[in-house]
Amino acid sequence: MKTLVGKPLGAFWALPGEHATLPLDRLVDYPILAQCLESWRSLVADGLPSQVDPLVFPRSAIAGLNLFEFDADTDDWRVRLAGRLITEHVGSELRGTGLVEAFSEADRAQVKAAIHAAVQRGQPELMRRNFVDPRGRRWSYVRLFLPFGRAGDGVDRFVTVIDPDSFGRVDPEDPGQ
Repeated sequence: MKTLVGKPLGAFWALPGEHATLPLDRLVDYPILAQCLESWRSLVADGLPSQVDPLVFPRSAIAGLNLFEFDADTDDWRVRLAGRLITEHVGSELRGTGLVEAFSEADRAQVKAAIHAAVQRGQPELMRRNFVDPRGRRWSYVRLFLPFGRAGDGVDRFVTVIDPDSFGRVDPEDPGQ
């Protein structure tokens, strides 16, 4: 698999995508994500969990697990771990790339604003995302956002877990998707 560190990535999904926040009680529809939230909650003591260990999450979640860490030098979130679902979708290894590099120049401000808002809230979030890839194909998935931070400094890392059963192409002929 090719790697993209230090090279322009270009957009592998296009905005405007559709983002719909789902209430956390909808996790009953996504048992793998519900298990991930319970794993995250088991790490919470005073404030946010400080340690990120992918092995605390259910094995069935690993394909959809992605870890990001804030890089103050670039004012971006660096991909530290990208699960198989995203890596295979993109066709490249994403470790070390900046998160906003994955979006077109026109979309980067919107992406950064959305990440900033989620980080400021500092709470788990469940979201459905629909997007169009550069080939014009529609995709959809449900993901869980889990914040992490060191010693009360706020969120400096986060994990997203994509529900593997929800990840896939959307049939353009099916208006219900």
